Amino acid sequence: MTDTTNNDPHSPFLVGDWIADPETGRLQLQRGDEEVKLEPKVMGVLVCFAQHAGKVVSRETLEDTVWAGTIVGYDAIAGSVIKLRKALGDDSRNPLYIETVSKKGYRLIAPVSWGVQRDLDTIGGEEAEEVEPAEPRLPSSLRGRNRSVSNQLISAIIGLVVIFAGYQILDMKKQSPPQPASEQGEPTPTNNTVSDPVPSIVVLPFKNLSDDPQQDYFSDGITDDVTTDLSKVGALRVVARQSAYHYKNTTASLEDIANDLNVRYIVEGSVQKANEKIRINVQLIDANSGHHLWAERFDRDLVDVFAIQDEIAQHILDATFVTLSEQETARVKFHTTTNFEAYDLFLHGQEYSKNRTKEDYDLTMDAYRRALELDPNYARVYGAMAVELTRGYRNQWTKLSFEEAREHAMKLAKKAVALDQSTPQIYWALGFVHLFRKEFAEAEAATQQTITLSPNYADGYGLLAFIANWRGKAEEAERYISKAIELNPYHTFDYPWNLGLSYYLAGRYSEAIDPLLDALNRNETAAYPRMFLAASYVRLRQMDDAEWEMGQVIMQRPDTTASHLALTLPFEHEAQLNAVLDDLKKAGLPE
Repeated sequence: MTDTTNNDPHSPFLVGDWIADPETGRLQLQRGDEEVKLEPKVMGVLVCFAQHAGKVVSRETLEDTVWAGTIVGYDAIAGSVIKLRKALGDDSRNPLYIETVSKKGYRLIAPVSWGVQRDLDTIGGEEAEEVEPAEPRLPSSLRGRNRSVSNQLISAIIGLVVIFAGYQILDMKKQSPPQPASEQGEPTPTNNTVSDPVPSIVVLPFKNLSDDPQQDYFSDGITDDVTTDLSKVGALRVVARQSAYHYKNTTASLEDIANDLNVRYIVEGSVQKANEKIRINVQLIDANSGHHLWAERFDRDLVDVFAIQDEIAQHILDATFVTLSEQETARVKFHTTTNFEAYDLFLHGQEYSKNRTKEDYDLTMDAYRRALELDPNYARVYGAMAVELTRGYRNQWTKLSFEEAREHAMKLAKKAVALDQSTPQIYWALGFVHLFRKEFAEAEAATQQTITLSPNYADGYGLLAFIANWRGKAEEAERYISKAIELNPYHTFDYPWNLGLSYYLAGRYSEAIDPLLDALNRNETAAYPRMFLAASYVRLRQMDDAEWEMGQVIMQRPDTTASHLALTLPFEHEAQLNAVLDDLKKAGLPE
C-alpha cells in the first residue's frame, strides 16, 4: 500500500525494499548494508515518481518537475530512468519498480511510504561518504528478484570467514620461509598450464586512487592503452577490455578471474593523479602459481604518462618471455600523440561516447575538437571522430546533411590512417565509415587489417560480422560474432545485437528474439536492436509485441521514419532492405 501523506520531496521515503534520501542522493536497502549513490537528476526522477506513485508520469511532467526551466531531450530522461532501474535492480520487461507505459510515460508500481526516519550513521553521514560498498549491485538478471534477509546474512558471514582465513594464511606465509620451487606443492589448476604455447593475459581495470572519483575516466584510459599495446603482439592472447571491465570493483579472486577468462597472467594496477604528478602502481601475477612476476611503482610528472605506458608494456613482455618482431616493437612503442592535454581530452571524449545519447554525442565531439586544436596530428582522435560522426548522422544528432556528414567522416578516417598504420582501432574506424557508405569491399579490407595488427581484437571480428550481415551473409556473420564472443565473453550490447540480426536475416526469427532482448537488457536505449526485435515479432505474427517495441523506438526517437532508414541501413541488396522496411511498417514505423 502506498502512503503519500506528508510527501515532502526533501525527506526520506521507502520505495519497495529501498530507503531513499533525497538530501544525500542515496538509496539503501531497508534490511541490509547495500547502498547506492544517485546523481541529482536521477534522484529527482525517483522523487517525482514517488510523489505520483501508482500513476502515469509523462515526459512533460518530468521535464517541468526535474528539469524545470531547461530544454531537455528524450535521451536525458530515458538515460535517467535506465540509471534508476539499474540502481534498483529492476527489469524493464518484468518490472517490480518502474513500468513503461507505451506512448504515455512511466509508472512507479512499487509501494511508497513517506516519513521514514533519516539515520545519519548509515545514510549520508560522513562515514558513508568514505566507505564504498565491497561489491557492486548486480543486474536483476544475475540475482534473485526476491532476496531474503537470511541469505544476505549467510553470505556476509561466509565472506567474513573467508577474509579472516585469508589473512591467517597470509600471516602464516609471512612467518615461514619461502620454499624452493622444486619443493613447493603443485599450483592450483586453472584452465591454462605453464606450457601454454600462446601466453594469455588480462589487464584488470586500474583502480582510481585520486581524491576525485570523477577521475575514473583517466585510470580507465591507462588500462585501455596498456591493453591496446599488448594486443599488438601476436605471441600474446589478450582478453578484450570489456571483459576485463566486468571485474571492476568486484571482490572476485584472481584465481576465479583466471579460470573464468582462461588466462595465465593477470595485470593489476592503480592510478593516483594530483596536480601535475602521477603515481602508477602495477603488478604482474602468474595465476598458475600465484607468484608476483613483476611489480613497480612509477612516480612521475603527468607528461611522462606515455613513457610509463611503454615501460609497463615492456616489463610485462619481458616477464612473460615474449619476443617481439621489429614491426611489433615499432607498433607497441608508437604513440599517436605526446601532448598530455590532448590525450586527456581524448579520454574524456571516449568516456562520453559510451552513453550513445544526443547530449553525450555533443560532448564527445567537443572534446575531440579541442584535442585536435592542441595536437592537429592526433590520429586516434580523427578515427574516433569519424566513428562518432557516422553514428551522429545515423541517429540524426548532427546538423550536417546526410551527404555532408558521410563525406566529412571519410576524410577524418583517411586522415587517421595516413597518420598511423599501427593501431587497430584506426583501421576499425575506416572500416566502419566505409560500411555506412555501402563500400563493402573497402570496409572488409580495412577491418581485416585490424585482425592483422591485433589477432585477438574482438571488436575487429565483431565489425566483420556486422559487414557480413549487411551483405546478406548471415552464416558468415554468425561465425565472426561467435569468434568475437569467444574472445570477449563479457561484451557490450553490440555483440548480441549482431547475432540477433544474423538470425533475423537468415529467417530464424524465433532464435533472434533472445539475443535481441539480451542486447536491450545491456542497453535499453539502443534503437536498432529494438527495431529488429519488432521486425522479428512481425514475422512471428506477434503483432502486439511488435507494435509495443516500435512504439518504444518512436517514443525515444520521434524522427525515425522509413525514408530515413532507407538511407542509413547499409544493406547491399535492395530486396533485403525493402523486406525489413515492410516488416517495420507493419509494426508501426511511419513513412
